[in-house]
Amino acid sequence: MKYRKVIATVLVTSMVLGIVGCQKKEETSISGTEGSTQIVFESSETSVETVEETVEETVEETVEETTEETTEATTEETTKETTKETEGTAPTEKPGNGTPAPTPKPTQPAQPTPTPKPTYEKRDTPPQEAIDSMGVQKINIDGYGEVWVHYYDASSVNNQVNEYRTSIGVSTLSVGDTSTAKKRAAENAVCFSHTRPNGQDFSTLGIRGENITTAYYSDAFNGFLNSPAHKSTMESTGYSQISCACAYVYKWTPRENEWGGRFDIVGSGTVMCFW
Repeated sequence: MKYRKVIATVLVTSMVLGIVGCQKKEETSISGTEGSTQIVFESSETSVETVEETVEETVEETVEETTEETTEATTEETTKETTKETEGTAPTEKPGNGTPAPTPKPTQPAQPTPTPKPTYEKRDTPPQEAIDSMGVQKINIDGYGEVWVHYYDASSVNNQVNEYRTSIGVSTLSVGDTSTAKKRAAENAVCFSHTRPNGQDFSTLGIRGENITTAYYSDAFNGFLNSPAHKSTMESTGYSQISCACAYVYKWTPRENEWGGRFDIVGSGTVMCFW
């Protein structure tokens, strides 16, 4: 529409100018005097100026209208595009009163649920599992009472004594009563003395001589060898038999655990008996 107005205005201007030009020619040819011609020219020039002013006003109005229409159309298109963009955008929160938002506290990780501890009952006597695990057996020590004992094989000490006797030119000894040696080892574990727990002398068991220690059997021989009295017993020619034994004695203590108790050590004893 705006372009049609401009074109129409230009066409009208061209037509007016053409008509005015024709009038100039006609009037010039008709008038024979300079005065008439001059008047005609002035009249023609005035007409041209009027037409030019009219054209300029028309063009200005057309440009103004065109500008207004263009501005309105542009504004409408911009408004539509802005509205579309605004519809697809999340609303913006209004700024607060200047107070910063509180920092969220970190979330504490979930604590694992503790596994409940199993409950156990105290036992007055050890279960078979505990007995087998410790390798113990129950015995009664005369003058002391019932205990749990674990015996170690100390036969290697017999061999050490005979090897030593051979080295000094003394006859070897045969192996004597092992059960008696074990009894004396257990008695020495609870009462370290040549006197038995029942108050009797060791000789009441038929033993003629003995060496005793609380050390483990593997350390017994060297310990006796470094003691003059014990060394003399090992070298004596008045014996014909020897028997060595090692015992660790325990007592059962009821506890709230898997076995319902535990074996607490009472003592240990290694004995070297001679006949």
